[in-house]
Order: sequence, then C-alpha cells, then structure tokens
Amino acid sequence: MDLVGDIGGTHVRLGLVHADHGLLDIRQTLAAEHAGVEDAIQDYLASAGHPQIVQAALGVAAPVSGDQVRLPNGPRWFFSQTALHSRFGFHSLKVVNDFEAAAWSLPVLEHSDLRLLGSPPVRPGATKLILGPGTAFGLATAVPARGSWLVLPGEAGELLRPHGDVGKVFSYIADRFHTSRIGGVLSGTGLWRLFEAVRVLEFGQGPSDVTLPPHEIVTLAKVKHNTAALRAVELFITTLGAAAANLALSIMATGGVYLTGGVIKGIAAAGLLDETVFRAAFERQALPGMDAVRGILQTIGTALVTHDYPALRGLQYAITR
Repeated sequence: MDLVGDIGGTHVRLGLVHADHGLLDIRQTLAAEHAGVEDAIQDYLASAGHPQIVQAALGVAAPVSGDQVRLPNGPRWFFSQTALHSRFGFHSLKVVNDFEAAAWSLPVLEHSDLRLLGSPPVRPGATKLILGPGTAFGLATAVPARGSWLVLPGEAGELLRPHGDVGKVFSYIADRFHTSRIGGVLSGTGLWRLFEAVRVLEFGQGPSDVTLPPHEIVTLAKVKHNTAALRAVELFITTLGAAAANLALSIMATGGVYLTGGVIKGIAAAGLLDETVFRAAFERQALPGMDAVRGILQTIGTALVTHDYPALRGLQYAITR
C-alpha cells in the first residue's frame, strides 16, 4: 500500500494507492485541524487502520528545493523530508510542489475530468501547462519525452501592466497592497484585492480592512448580484486568461492549458466562469500585427480540471508508472 497526499494552505487531502484497486480512502480535512504535516499524516493513518505504507508521495503548497520544506500555514508546518521518512518508516518518500503533483495527472485524466473552455481541443502527446489560483498561484509543465512524461515545476512572475480603467485597478492594488505579482491578484486574497479596488475606484466606496474569503465574494456575486463582486470576478477571469496566454506562449504549450485550484473551481461551481470572457482575454494577448502569435493562441486548447483530486491522481500515476 502506498500513501499520497496533497498538503495545501487551506486543505489536507490524503489517500491510499492499492496496486489492484487504485486510489482509495481519500479524506479531506482543514489544515487548521492539524498541528503540522506529521500530525496530519498520523491522524490519517490512524483513521485508516494503520496500513503498512511502502511508498509515500506528497504534493505541498511550497517550493521544494532541498530537505527542508516550509509551508505557508505557520511555523509548525515546517518539516524535514529525512525526518518525515524516518518518523513513519516509509520505504521511500517523494515530496514535490503541489502543482507538479497535479501536472502528473495530465497524461491520464479522462475527458470526463475536464470542462473545455472554448472550441480548441486539448491535445494528447504535446506539452501541457497546468496553473491556477488557490491560497497562492501555482503552475507546472508536463512535457512528453521518449514515450513517457517529464514534469517541471515553476513559479509565476510579474503581472502585465494593463492600460485604461483596468490599469488603474492594478495600479491601486500595487500601491495599496505592495504587490504586482501574479499571486497577488490570482489567488484567494487576490480576488478580495480586486473587489476592494473595484469598490473604491469604480463605485466610490471607502476602503475596508476586512478581508473577505473568496467564497464570500463569489456568494455576493452569485446570490446577491453585488455589482462590485461581479466586476471583480470578471476581472479575475480576464486576468487569468491573459496570464495563461503569456505562460502558454513562454513554453509553447500546444497540448493545452489546464486550470485548477480552489478559487477558480469555486467560481466555476457558482456558474460564474464565463469561458467567452476567458478565451477573449487569452487570445487578446497577441498584440496588433502579431497574426502568427494570435494564430498559435487560437489553436491552444484550454480546460478546467473538474477531477476532485488531480494532485492525488497525479501522484498515483507518478509512483506506479
């Protein structure tokens, strides 16, 4: 039996991989319910009846570049891979970034695990990019290589500087919140920053220091038809489309761009993910006169990953292939 885990800033998802029966006994808990990674794993294994684990693979919401891993959840969410391996007696332990884990799922996801955004299909056997906003903004690339796949983690950089009214929104966010990085806008907190900017700049309301979680802004938009919230969601989708296009061009992701992450999935579940708005922003990244670039973008498929646990599915594939 093997153990796979997706350790995020908000949720912890753990499951077992059986050689004959696949992914089993998946459980999702809030990260706040645990004192740290070791505690979360211990609680899960106890609830699963203390199975004998051979291999363990974890995707974590943090860069992984050495033995020491520090998650954004707090000081007790800092761990040594060597110590974790020893603590549970795993035969082997692999720890990767959570989007690297999700990227491993791309070669094996079914059509039913995806919602296409626009008409171009995603393509098998070609370079694929997975990205998305959650607690932060993550991305990774899956590249076909000699009959298999190579997965490369990545970190997003700076946002584009839009012009006009949208440019004013981003300037406001940069000035007030001291961030111009993609994760400063395309994340759970980023959706609130967009909401604040729209309230102040477009609706003349005073700034608020009360940070609303993304699901509350989505509820304001969906249920209460709050115009500032609806506008913030629209700007969020537009920004995501533009960022996705730039990142796709940087690696020539002709196999498709895949969206995942709690925030965009929450927007989609509320029926607010307008694929027309997303695709327009995606294809608009080709500047006037750059017909060849526009042609490339028009052929790159985009899809929302609707599978509930892409990181766990990816880790399952990575350790059993």
